[in-house]
Amino acid sequence: GSSTPSRRRTSSASPRSSFFYTISSTFLYFQQADIVAAAFGDNRDERTRVFANMDLITKRLTLIAQLFLTGRVMKWLGVGVALAFLPVLTMLGFGILGIAPVLSVLIVFQVARRAGNFAIQRPGREALFTVLPRTDKYKAKNFTDTFVYRFGDQVGAWSYTAMAVFGLGASGLAFTMVPFSAPVLMPMRWLLGGATTGELVASVVVLALSTWVVALVAARIYRVGILMYGKRPSLRELWRWVRY
Repeated sequence: GSSTPSRRRTSSASPRSSFFYTISSTFLYFQQADIVAAAFGDNRDERTRVFANMDLITKRLTLIAQLFLTGRVMKWLGVGVALAFLPVLTMLGFGILGIAPVLSVLIVFQVARRAGNFAIQRPGREALFTVLPRTDKYKAKNFTDTFVYRFGDQVGAWSYTAMAVFGLGASGLAFTMVPFSAPVLMPMRWLLGGATTGELVASVVVLALSTWVVALVAARIYRVGILMYGKRPSLRELWRWVRY
């Protein structure tokens, strides 16, 4: 009856959330490989030590959060906030990584993101299936956990390779994920019934203006950068080109 459209919107939120998470995770994985290679070179023992410590910290944070935080977030703030947590964290994390693409920032971002997924995002995503009939639930979960994850993984790999073709460094590659992360929030709220028509219209207007501003800035950078050969520009130089 009247709950059918709501169930459809709720069930579609999980694949969208998983698709975003998989693309951004694959993108971050490639960035991690580049930054770690630059930091340690061929020192495999040091790489192994860093990755092992990251996994250990992630598991500990996940356990602590699940014991003391997950239930309270879901109860007090709702599933919508739980699902919006990771896109916000991803947007901020890639922005900071773009400003400082160094190993320490990568480690903090990666650990926080993985722990946040296990402790908050994934329980919120699983809660979406509780309103579905058993048959629909298992069909949706199988589709999400197989096709959506694998396709998102491939899209993330293609995206990273495509961005690298343009000669972007670690900072530029990280910044490309910021505008990808931001638009995920409003569709997630709308799917869960937490957004008004006015907010949807406002988000579309802001997105259109942001696209225009980014295109304008990119055109100014390209106008000067096309004349520069054999040198990667710094952030200060890019800012000067924008004002040129």
